[in-house]
Amino acid sequence: MKQYREHKILIAGATGLIGTALSDYFQKQGWKINFLTTSKDKLISTTEMQAFYWNPMLGEIDPVALDGVSVVINLAGASIDQRWNDRAKYAIINSRISSNETLFESLSNTPNQVKHIICASAIGIYPDGGDLFFDESFQTEEPNGFLQSIVAEWEASANIFNSLGVTLSKIRIGLVLSNDGGVLKKLKPLAKWGVLSPMGAGNQWQSWIHIHDLTRVFNFVLDEKLSGVINGVAPNPLSNKLFVEAIARSVHRKIVLPAVPSFVLKTVLGEMSEIVLNGSRVSPKVLLEKDFKFDYLYIDEALSHLAEN
Repeated sequence: MKQYREHKILIAGATGLIGTALSDYFQKQGWKINFLTTSKDKLISTTEMQAFYWNPMLGEIDPVALDGVSVVINLAGASIDQRWNDRAKYAIINSRISSNETLFESLSNTPNQVKHIICASAIGIYPDGGDLFFDESFQTEEPNGFLQSIVAEWEASANIFNSLGVTLSKIRIGLVLSNDGGVLKKLKPLAKWGVLSPMGAGNQWQSWIHIHDLTRVFNFVLDEKLSGVINGVAPNPLSNKLFVEAIARSVHRKIVLPAVPSFVLKTVLGEMSEIVLNGSRVSPKVLLEKDFKFDYLYIDEALSHLAEN
């Protein structure tokens, strides 16, 4: 990252789980951060972090946000963790597409020194493929289901940045393990109360990554100037059954209840049940080939570290 050291990063989605971790990480690395927020109540700046308003759904952004910026990280997008009615689907898809389009328009029309753009993506683009391992070379022929469609459109919208002559990276992120939110915030309390159990058949794959390693992946992508698709997952995915058992172990409990039947999850969650009933066995092939070293290779060591911090 030495080539960018004197400059700033602009982060869209900086107040979310991943954005907060990245902001903290890059500040410790000596960066200054500009961040975009859709909430005028969050326009609070510090010496190291400058806040700027934007409204990507309306194509609005403060052009000053790009001053001195050499790297843009776009994490923006409405949460998929909501019931997928028509209104939610519109927000989920269009918040992602409009954020890329708004950034592109601003970069195209404002003098800037941006050299590298990193767009968040998700491993939801991979199919529920049984024991098949999916790496970055996988090509989606026809999206199957809403989740695959979201990610396919999300990544396609990011391709507009290629016309700017910058390095474009798309990091497909798996289940993020963190004490500050995400899957553990929901499942750990259930494990402590003794009511956590596998979902559906329990054999669907869970491809995960420790938040610490994910921040290092973003750093590595910048350092190595990696372009294209990069899978942001640890090398050792596991089944949903083993995943929830590991979470239970981390709080000194055991799984005692039977699996929640698929039909119950479909009734309660509707179409959104595909998030928990489907899963892909994903390989971080690009990172491994570039000799990235994960600090947390296995689920138990990742959960143990989080339990101690």
